[in-house]
Amino acid sequence: MTISFDNIGKQYGSTWVLRSMNYVFESGTRYGITGANGAGKSTLMKLLSGVLTPSEGQRTYTQNENVLEALDVPLHIAFAAPYIDLIPEMTLQESLNFHCTFKATYLAKEDIAERLLLKGHEGKLIKEFSSGMQQRLKVGLALLTKSAVLLLDEPTSNLDEQGMSWYHELVHEFAQDRLLVVASNVASDFQGIDERIDIQAYK
Repeated sequence: MTISFDNIGKQYGSTWVLRSMNYVFESGTRYGITGANGAGKSTLMKLLSGVLTPSEGQRTYTQNENVLEALDVPLHIAFAAPYIDLIPEMTLQESLNFHCTFKATYLAKEDIAERLLLKGHEGKLIKEFSSGMQQRLKVGLALLTKSAVLLLDEPTSNLDEQGMSWYHELVHEFAQDRLLVVASNVASDFQGIDERIDIQAYK
């Protein structure tokens, strides 16, 4: 998968959050997005995912030399972020069933809870989970989803030391050949990153 940005910009009201970004993101490469809080890291992640429409410029998604239609883009992307909510009224098992209805995963559905360190909580409501448990579910489902593109915004937020080790293990195991983009202010989140992008360069 390749995501090409040609003079991409995003404007909110009269404020430009991102301007004149020319960049090619490619499968097999790991990208780290750096910048201060509020600088536009999450805006860039949303633009990469297709959730946001750019205010200027051309964005192109290419898979096996074929340009994807906008409606097909979500099929190739897994995205975890603080602003993407789980469904709190679902149990863990219901959440896994729901996810696996729409997305193929690297593990069998019955093995996912254990890999997310959530075994034994299948009947518990998501709203009763701790913030760390919810984060493992969000990030874990994205990592375990078979997708060409993996977008992780603040992936270790709310994770303790064990959770951070778990996260790095899953990245090593399941993100090897994917187009991986991590946005964070935590230095350890950038382990194994190939290219760093300072969001401040596109103001």
